[in-house]
Amino acid sequence: MGLFDRLRAGLAKTRERLLKAIPWGGDPEEVLEELEMALLAADVGVAATEELLKAVEEYEKGAQAASGKGPDDVIDADYKPAD
Repeated sequence: MGLFDRLRAGLAKTRERLLKAIPWGGDPEEVLEELEMALLAADVGVAATEELLKAVEEYEKGAQAASGKGPDDVIDADYKPAD
């Protein structure tokens, strides 16, 4: 397994842990707080954390509710690693 394969596998594990750590069906403020803490703990970076939080907040405001996607779907689709 090459360097990029190991990196991709590690990032996939991190993504899965983040998605499982968040109480997606809970109170929106709690979701945002838990997401922010999880992203910063995963050393995603402040700029990326802010961008992801903004995407989730837009979903919560109804900007993407018509699509039937949940916030975890938004993050998964918008921030997938490039192949």
